[in-house]
Amino acid sequence: MLFDTHSHIYMCNKKQELEIIQALKDEDIKTTSIWVDLETSKKSIELALKYGKTIYASIWIHPNDVWKYKDDIDWIFEVFEKLIIENSNVIVWIWETWFDFYHDKKEDKLELQEIFFKKHIFLAKKYSLPIIIHSRNARDDTFRVLVEEDFKNFILHCFWEDLEYASKIIDFSNNCKISFAWNITYKSSINIQNTAQNIPLKNILIETDSPFLTPQIFRWSENYPNYVKYVLEKIVDLRLSSWKKERFNEIEDIIYKNSLEIYGL
Repeated sequence: MLFDTHSHIYMCNKKQELEIIQALKDEDIKTTSIWVDLETSKKSIELALKYGKTIYASIWIHPNDVWKYKDDIDWIFEVFEKLIIENSNVIVWIWETWFDFYHDKKEDKLELQEIFFKKHIFLAKKYSLPIIIHSRNARDDTFRVLVEEDFKNFILHCFWEDLEYASKIIDFSNNCKISFAWNITYKSSINIQNTAQNIPLKNILIETDSPFLTPQIFRWSENYPNYVKYVLEKIVDLRLSSWKKERFNEIEDIIYKNSLEIYGL
């Protein structure tokens, strides 16, 4: 079985939602439905309630959407806490906490993003939920906040860094998860491939981040959650070509179990 730990079903325009969900059912693939703000988080919960055991919910606010709530921080956290309490059976993580300094200068974004990051961690601790971390051009600040808050129940989503950084993260949190998407197949992704090849298997998750980051074999078309099988195949190829004495079925089984473990399923 496979678990696409990060997909944006509602953003897939070329296929209807029902067609995407049916493909997941047909191939026995689970996914976590990722959303970006209050309204779409409610949609995530609706899908998870309707398609339980295929779709699981995540809620929260994307780092690039925090500005919508900068004047209502206490209110928005009260609303999300209520959603967690009322839907604890389908909400498996808090996403997508951050830093993202890709588009704007760090000094323009750091303060507000850090406030939200730490509030996410507070609720994650309170309700024993993992957080998924979106870290773009922000490796040092991301690690700093995790250490300051002594928070170790997290996933690094769509990993873009190198083996040295992954090892530093794993040394800090032995049971954290590092999630690989289809950027692992791109020609420029030598560092990502080296990381997937060499970190402990127990720390690996797979995702599509669909409809973004389409697999190399489908480049320039839309990405879908059931393409997660190709991410697995790439990781298997990398690890079987190394010194590790692992088998295909072993790699698939352990990565799937990692997903269940981090979500408490």
